[in-house]
Amino acid sequence: MFPKTNKFIEITKRSKFGLAPRGYGPSSFRFFEIMELGAIPVYIHDGVNALPYQEILDYSRFSIVIHINEIHSLPARLQSITEEAYTSMLNEVNRVRPWFTMEGMCMYVREYMMKKLEEIS
Repeated sequence: MFPKTNKFIEITKRSKFGLAPRGYGPSSFRFFEIMELGAIPVYIHDGVNALPYQEILDYSRFSIVIHINEIHSLPARLQSITEEAYTSMLNEVNRVRPWFTMEGMCMYVREYMMKKLEEIS
């Protein structure tokens, strides 16, 4: 691995939260990496929240989603999270993590397509 990659992994594993700004597209691959490394993702977007599964997952239960215009409020927001709330969020990260795997995504697409087929039948 690359030294910077190793450093990112080490720091994230020791962190409670990890910043996941949107990338070239509207989503953020960092969001999923942070979850996989056992931290709470902080998704920062500058437009529309483009995270997947919004119709079935309540992101407020396992992440922080914030528009770039509200970034000034992030430190206070993070500091206001109690240890109990943090533990609950981390438990929820572990519960929803399978949705963010290849298998979870394929299952979602399959179920979505099955519902669409039922609608047109």
